[in-house]
Amino acid sequence: MSYKEIQRPAMKLVGLAVDTTAKNISADCQKVWADFINRVSEIKNVTDGKVFYGACTSSEPCDVCKKMAAGEEVDLKDCTCVMHYLAGVEVSEANELPAGMESMDVPEAKYLSFVHKGKIDSLMNTYSEITKIVKDEKRTLGSVWLEAYGGLYKHDSDDSEFDILVPIK
Repeated sequence: MSYKEIQRPAMKLVGLAVDTTAKNISADCQKVWADFINRVSEIKNVTDGKVFYGACTSSEPCDVCKKMAAGEEVDLKDCTCVMHYLAGVEVSEANELPAGMESMDVPEAKYLSFVHKGKIDSLMNTYSEITKIVKDEKRTLGSVWLEAYGGLYKHDSDDSEFDILVPIK
């Protein structure tokens, strides 16, 4: 799996969020995305409605994530972290949030940019490959992981593509 190193400016996202675990993330994120798609038109000050973002943070790293950050090989299915996942869109300002939505500030950061190809149901395989690369490269991870769903994303299609941005320090 190839990747490139990129720098991204800070941005503000608005959308719907869920707190989840690695065990439940697939089902929880599918629901939050379905709800978000039905309500995205309620969001004001959208900068580019052609790209949607999945943004994931974790408050306290579990032992599995600590091992991964230290460069050890791990199985992400064993992760017990509570992750905060937001399905959203970039906005210029978030002063009027629709009911039930929240904003997230994504700091300027360096990222390793990967491309996930294929259906969403193979996404955990892509993340497993990414963690191996991060380990092999001995990279220290940053805080907000991003998925960028643009024009090449096709829901539930084998020829779908979207970017996964892994923050590094």
